[in-house]
Amino acid sequence: MTLPTAVMPPSYPPASQAKKKPARSAHRGDIQGLRAILMAQVLLFHAWTIGSPIGVDAFILVSAYLMTSSFVRRSEAGHMPFFIERWGNTFKRLLPPLVVTVLATLGASFLILPATRWYETTVQSFASLTYWENWRLVQVASDYYANDHGLSSPLQHLWSMSMQGQIFLLWPVLMSLCVLFARKMGVSIRKTVAVAFGLLMVGSLLWLILWAPQDGSVYFDTRARIWEFAFGSMVAAIAPRLKLGKRASYIVTTIALIVLLVFCLISIGTYPGPMAIFPMAATSALLLYVPNLKGNGTAKILNFAPLVALGDISYSVYLVHWPIFVLYLASTGQARLSFVEGILLIAISILVAWGLAKLVDDPLRKLPWANKSTRNKYLVVVISLAIGLAPVGAVYWWINTAAGRAEQAAADERAAALALQLENYKAIPETGLGSAEFPGSRILTEDRGEPNFYEAPIPGPLEGNHYSTWPDNCTEAFKEKIGGELDNCFSFGDQDTSAARVMVAGNSHAEQDLVAQITPLMSANNWSGYAVLRGWCPWTIPGIDRGEEDPAAAKACDDMNRGVLEQIDEQDIDYAFMVVTTTNTGPTKEELVPGIAELIKELTDRGVTVVGIRDNLRADFNLRGCSDQRPADKPYGGCLLKESVYFPDVDPTLELQQIPGFHMVDYRDLYCTDGVCPTIIGNIQVYMDFNHITGEYASTMAPAFSERVAESLGLLMLPENSE
Repeated sequence: MTLPTAVMPPSYPPASQAKKKPARSAHRGDIQGLRAILMAQVLLFHAWTIGSPIGVDAFILVSAYLMTSSFVRRSEAGHMPFFIERWGNTFKRLLPPLVVTVLATLGASFLILPATRWYETTVQSFASLTYWENWRLVQVASDYYANDHGLSSPLQHLWSMSMQGQIFLLWPVLMSLCVLFARKMGVSIRKTVAVAFGLLMVGSLLWLILWAPQDGSVYFDTRARIWEFAFGSMVAAIAPRLKLGKRASYIVTTIALIVLLVFCLISIGTYPGPMAIFPMAATSALLLYVPNLKGNGTAKILNFAPLVALGDISYSVYLVHWPIFVLYLASTGQARLSFVEGILLIAISILVAWGLAKLVDDPLRKLPWANKSTRNKYLVVVISLAIGLAPVGAVYWWINTAAGRAEQAAADERAAALALQLENYKAIPETGLGSAEFPGSRILTEDRGEPNFYEAPIPGPLEGNHYSTWPDNCTEAFKEKIGGELDNCFSFGDQDTSAARVMVAGNSHAEQDLVAQITPLMSANNWSGYAVLRGWCPWTIPGIDRGEEDPAAAKACDDMNRGVLEQIDEQDIDYAFMVVTTTNTGPTKEELVPGIAELIKELTDRGVTVVGIRDNLRADFNLRGCSDQRPADKPYGGCLLKESVYFPDVDPTLELQQIPGFHMVDYRDLYCTDGVCPTIIGNIQVYMDFNHITGEYASTMAPAFSERVAESLGLLMLPENSE
């Protein structure tokens, strides 16, 4: 990534210091050759996961080294650059190619990616143009090391540009403060910069080792790489004290190039992490000592014309290669590139990057008007942002407007389906959920004839996630009795006149897999009930170790479970509904909720009848976005997941079924059939993400599930809600 290194005009030198004209640094082809090697490492890793992902880390160091070298050299000559001017010079150079790349990627994404991914791609377009894409990826829990690049964001790679943009705003200010402090105290500017950034490096590295998050979000966290920027700045500041002769330089640079190439080609260590110190030190040595070789040895290699040419366009190559890779994989449905595909796409990326550099980057960088004054540089920045943000904003508005209309229509459909189920749960509506066009799970349990779907599956791609709910919220008094922090609390029916009372409790899966499904049963039998729900908090015995890493979340969950148990007696609960297993993407696939047997025994000892279900499957990718294709004449479609891959051969609930008063209701056949678990059944999307069932599909499961519960409990389920 070739970053701006232009020398800026003098700015307010102190009157007491001689105004020496700063030396203009000579163009170094070896640095461009070094950038080419680093860019090659990025391409190899993104195409075939070859080597250690250190290319971006080394780019970071090179940027910080050059920026600090220029700043310190000019400040020592009495011409400290004004950071406002530095910002203009930097972003005038970076933004135009970035804007072109983001807009082209957004447009191609709308042509290639499923509509379910349009909104997030639009948001990330805005984040990339305004240099906070890395924090957006932290928000959406993106995985840099995901195996399937076809499901990755086509703008994910811009996390590094956003991180560098943040540093390019901060670093000139910090260096200015160092220079002003040095002048005030009468000490060396270089020593001050070296000490300040050395301390910053140590602090950042300690944070990374001792306190950084242990999940994948740390990869995109600016704090995890501040030490790399600081290391580059520290080396630049102490460079005059690190001089070597030609012979020593030859040995050191040869070793440094070998170390760098080894890391580029072999996977060593985890990143970000302290292991990066070795390629960072090697890169620093090449920056420091290659000029001593006078074109021989390592200098001859790094000045090799093809390497220099690739280094000259490395910024453009970095911008365009990832969208080309990802959009190709998405269009072909592949997870990884073959060797031939990788070679072809790398060649295409270099060709496109050459065009971007020659048509956008080079002309604007060399345009006399754009470089005439700081004002003109900022005009280029403002115009670039306007050209980028205007269409992105328009697309964002269009998506939200269309999504708003779709959301209202979907809400009306869910309300109509609920009203019909309460009146006659077996009725087949003419339109909407459960109809011939959108039967959902009912196509698997009812004789609907041969399907002939002509409308797109629902919920539509622009609709949000719809959870199953009851129409009424719990009273504040009841919430206070439960205690703990609740995400949702719903009530159903008249607590005073109902024939029985129900408690549903647990996490989001209890909400998705139980609330809508038992509504017809409760209505037919004049039951009332409560649904007490908190994300990541399964209903189990209070105080059990659930492996929760966050102490506050663990306490809130225990408080909820303790409050629910207290209300079992106070509310005179007759039936308890719960999810008794939890699925995972590991080798066990599905396990009992910790402490669930003890909870069931506690409840049945109190005279409560307990109904349990198994958890739905859990994938490691977005099930709703994997495919929206389904045959018009088949009951299911989308992605067909092998049932044996996601569920164990032996039912883990067998031991629970021996407990008196416990009823196990199996309804896995409502979302897995013929040995597969489709993501679209009966023209309805089954999943909203990687592990939650959509509210629309849950609604269509209600008739069959309620009948099975009624049969297990020996209750009546009348086709019509009448005596």
